[in-house]
Amino acid sequence: MRQLQLIIILFIFYITGCATLPEIHEAAKRGDIEEIEKLLKQGEDINRYEWGTPLIYAAGAGHLETVKFLVSKGADVNIEMFGYGNALCNALVNEHWEVAKFLIYAGTDIERTYGGLQRWKNFVTELGIDESQEVIAKINKAEKALPELILEVTAQFWLEKKYEKVISLANEVLKRQPDSFEAYAILAHGYHATGKFDEAIKYAEMSLKIQKNSTAYMALGRIYSAKGEKIKAIDNFKKALEINPKETTANFEIGVILAEQEKFREAQKAFLKEIERVGDKSIEAAPSLLFVSILDLDLGNYAGSLNSSTKVIELLQFSGIGARVEIAGKYPVIREVTESAPAQKAGLEVGDRILKINGQSTEGWDGNKIIQNLRGPEGSQVVLTIERKGWDKPKDFVVVRETIFDKKAASAFAVRAFARRELGNKEDFFKDAEKAYSINHNDTWARRAMVVALIDKGNFSEALKILPEEKTNFDRLLETIIYARLENMKRASETYSQILEEYFITKSAFKQRYITLAQNSLKPYKESKLKTTKEYEAKWMYKEALKEYQEYLILANEKEAKEVRSHIAELIMKYPHLFTLPEEARKLVIRAEAFTSEGKFEKAIEEYKKALKFSPFFPALYKALALNYAQLRDYKLAIKNMNLYLELYPDAPDARAAKDEIYKWEFELERQE
Repeated sequence: MRQLQLIIILFIFYITGCATLPEIHEAAKRGDIEEIEKLLKQGEDINRYEWGTPLIYAAGAGHLETVKFLVSKGADVNIEMFGYGNALCNALVNEHWEVAKFLIYAGTDIERTYGGLQRWKNFVTELGIDESQEVIAKINKAEKALPELILEVTAQFWLEKKYEKVISLANEVLKRQPDSFEAYAILAHGYHATGKFDEAIKYAEMSLKIQKNSTAYMALGRIYSAKGEKIKAIDNFKKALEINPKETTANFEIGVILAEQEKFREAQKAFLKEIERVGDKSIEAAPSLLFVSILDLDLGNYAGSLNSSTKVIELLQFSGIGARVEIAGKYPVIREVTESAPAQKAGLEVGDRILKINGQSTEGWDGNKIIQNLRGPEGSQVVLTIERKGWDKPKDFVVVRETIFDKKAASAFAVRAFARRELGNKEDFFKDAEKAYSINHNDTWARRAMVVALIDKGNFSEALKILPEEKTNFDRLLETIIYARLENMKRASETYSQILEEYFITKSAFKQRYITLAQNSLKPYKESKLKTTKEYEAKWMYKEALKEYQEYLILANEKEAKEVRSHIAELIMKYPHLFTLPEEARKLVIRAEAFTSEGKFEKAIEEYKKALKFSPFFPALYKALALNYAQLRDYKLAIKNMNLYLELYPDAPDARAAKDEIYKWEFELERQE
């Protein structure tokens, strides 16, 4: 019996020689994928159990690619060796950490793994042989390493947006390490990603109680940003930077918030700090540089935008064959071929196995070595020896390398296109817009640039076709311009009226440029509306005139709107009976007042806006809107609506108090900035 126990231990550590193993087990122990594949085709069982399974042997020997291959063919990761451990246990005690991480990723039962390690340790302790202490030390090291490896694996699931797996694995760590601040911080990120903000905040705070750490502060920053609490968000990102100034993306996150708040220069500073962190020659700098180029558009610095977007393009281009390659088994395999790229032109297909590159065997190459050999100077040739299903023997393909752009470069080409357009370089604007759209026609910026290019060329029907179904406010500006050019003014005005009012309160020179273009395109329609109102007024048809004024104000720019509201203010003084609140509106106002008293300011705003549709020139509605927006700390809209109140009711008895409120809100805006 003692001899059998010794044999078990020797097998567990792969000090073999005490028995003859089946061929598939021997092949797994050697890492011979081709032999395993041949045996499987002959009918061998992938999970054949003989002193363990092939997977257990491959894992214990540290053959990562073989382990991946076996799992891809259906190997069960949870089969145990004599009840003393699964493949993950064997990888851990033999310190094959990359194999262990893959097996965790592949779905190994963590509870059973811990149980197997414990049973193994108990068995060896009871055995009491000379090797016992060495074996126990290895198992103890494995148990200690496992939580750290689990947390590393959560990063892969995070990239794949498998947030429930992230949460599950973090909880596995906490079962055995309840004081793991890292696990609590990861839980916070996982719950944030699944929209459970209260849970996310709870776990982030638990993490910080154990130890101040940048991961938890980053989680809080992202949670509060998602909740719209931007000041709290920035505060937490800054705390993350204090702890870990070089290894977090906090500056990028701060930049995004500042850009949303239209604090363009401050946002640029944050993105430039992020670029400094990763290095301006690194591809990781591309997202921040792209933001810098967009912010230059907002600032009206078109030369700066052109320069920054060009840098992004340079970072996101390379000379290669235009194929995505992954390692499968011992050799790289083509997983994706870019349309019209050199690989497609040469006849390469998805699923092709690359046996050689320029005569050198690719067996055992890692990803970096493969990329280095596939890339090269533009116009140079690379010879690939390809194995394809259905062929008797491999064939050589000659591929001529070309400049390839990452799909993310589409945005950069589009931003550069807009910069060139504003600088008066129409020819290069068209080239960049077309290039952006050819790289990725689903990219928001690329589509915008292409729509504007088609408008400039007078191809309005094509421009309409490529606008998305779910349109942004900017898309609606472009759609307005298109319909106006098509002289479909009714459709143009309907489109323009769908743009949210807050979109027009912008400091962005770029947005204002297109707002102005849209408003100018509506000028003939607006002039006809004004003419109609004057005709109605001349006939004492004030109700009809007011309806036309209401439609006109939706389309008017600020100067035009002020002139009309000034005129309406005079009408209110002369004919107050025309501006009384109708019953439909009064009912909505009562509802709004109830919501305000309950602190439900967003609900109150909704009701007041409904009331305005019935009575768009009733001054008190704008004042009520202003006060509710102020409660939400949306001081821009609060100021706008209080100004509307004063324009329609310049002699209001509380005019002084209303102006003072505006001053207070302007001060609050300054403090926010």
